[in-house]
Amino acid sequence: SSDSKQVKAGDTVDITVDLSSLECGHYFPSGSTEERMLWLEVWAVDSAGNRYHIPVNAKGFEGEEYTIADSAATAYSDMGVVIGIKDFTGISRDGDVPDGARIFRRPFFNPNGEMTIMQWYTAENTNIDYRFAPRETKTETYTWQVPANIASGAVTIEFNMYYSLVPSSVAEFLELDEIYYTAYITGSSSLTLDVGSTTTTTTTTTAAIQTFGELALKGEQNYFDCARCHGFNFVTASGKTTLSYYRNAKSLLDKIFTMQGGYGQSGYQVLSYLLLEHGWVSADAVFDLDALAEIMLTR
Repeated sequence: SSDSKQVKAGDTVDITVDLSSLECGHYFPSGSTEERMLWLEVWAVDSAGNRYHIPVNAKGFEGEEYTIADSAATAYSDMGVVIGIKDFTGISRDGDVPDGARIFRRPFFNPNGEMTIMQWYTAENTNIDYRFAPRETKTETYTWQVPANIASGAVTIEFNMYYSLVPSSVAEFLELDEIYYTAYITGSSSLTLDVGSTTTTTTTTTAAIQTFGELALKGEQNYFDCARCHGFNFVTASGKTTLSYYRNAKSLLDKIFTMQGGYGQSGYQVLSYLLLEHGWVSADAVFDLDALAEIMLTR
């Protein structure tokens, strides 16, 4: 939410964001938490397409600097010892996450007090834990000064939550496959401000209509990524599918949502791939969340 929908160049806009984890029965992100990346980016986009990143307001808790992206921060120099790189000083701590973005993480520290991704070389990992507990809501605030040269008209404030298995800097340094550092959107929203108008306007943002076929294009890769990490497999040793156990597409989506990285758009993509693969929907059918319970998973 914003304290004002009518603004002009030079104004200060206060923005409050409430973020809730309602589908996970465990802390998120989980698994190898020393590597996992979950972060919120807030951008203002004016009518001319100019983009302005809005950094989060600090809360002042101990260790908070590790939860706010900083392109100047380095870490992981202990990888040099393992790999055998003399005088290795580390790499970017947060990868390509924009400066000032809030990161929801539980950092691990080696005996030298530096962030590490090596569990076996960890001396401390309990002092800082800024992840989501089950059903927890976190509130973040942002303060944006509207630029003097901003284009008049509608300004969209975009909120996108991203997830990746490892920081992009680590993946690139270790030459990992792209899937390990791809930033998957796990949630998004937006609000619209009006710049330079003397009348009050209301703008409604409507999500683009997508078909099962469009979503399934990325769903196949996402499905096999899930299967690799979680044994997310719906085929028995005899080759029979067990998908019908979930009765309908809504129940299957709920199951996918419980998988790390399976929430939001990624989950819709995996579901679409599975439904198309087994002939329960057509590629040109419109993806409608409200109608998923009517799609029965017949044997």
